Amino acid sequence: IDDKLLKIPLLIDHWINTNRPGDGDGWHSYTISLRIRNWIWALRIFPEIKNKKILYSIWEQICWLYNHMEDANGGNHYLENLCTLVIGSLQFESKKSIEIYKISLKKLNYELREQILDDGGHEERSASYHILILNRLVEVGLTIKLMKKDVPKNLLVKIEKMLKWAILIRLDSGNYPRFHASTDM
Repeated sequence: IDDKLLKIPLLIDHWINTNRPGDGDGWHSYTISLRIRNWIWALRIFPEIKNKKILYSIWEQICWLYNHMEDANGGNHYLENLCTLVIGSLQFESKKSIEIYKISLKKLNYELREQILDDGGHEERSASYHILILNRLVEVGLTIKLMKKDVPKNLLVKIEKMLKWAILIRLDSGNYPRFHASTDM
């Protein structure tokens, strides 16, 4: 392993050792969503860094997230939580992981019906949120395909509609409109 890659398990280990469950900013639902997926992909790409401590921490974070989602207002953070729970639950084999997968996928499908409009755009009408959510849904679809072999049709339909909307709003310059919580694109 490259010297820089050797630091990944050290950084993960340090985080685990210094962040008690549910304590501090590191346990904000959105932050956990990003961290869980990043750690999963790190372990998938570099399986030699996988150990019981890291796997236990990922599972602990998934369980914590499952009970502390940002569902009060919906929106892109809630979608982020649900996508992570779908992806994360597929990494484990237990009754609880199957339950988390099924319930999270069901909630994700409901939220997509609510948040993705008939024209394929996200309800917040922000190009940056739209692209972020589209990217996340593709990640979810690919993970389900990898782990379960069959992607739910309704997920594929939403991805296709969102992709068409993303193409439709793209400016002649190749950039996306910058409005409502946009970043430079």
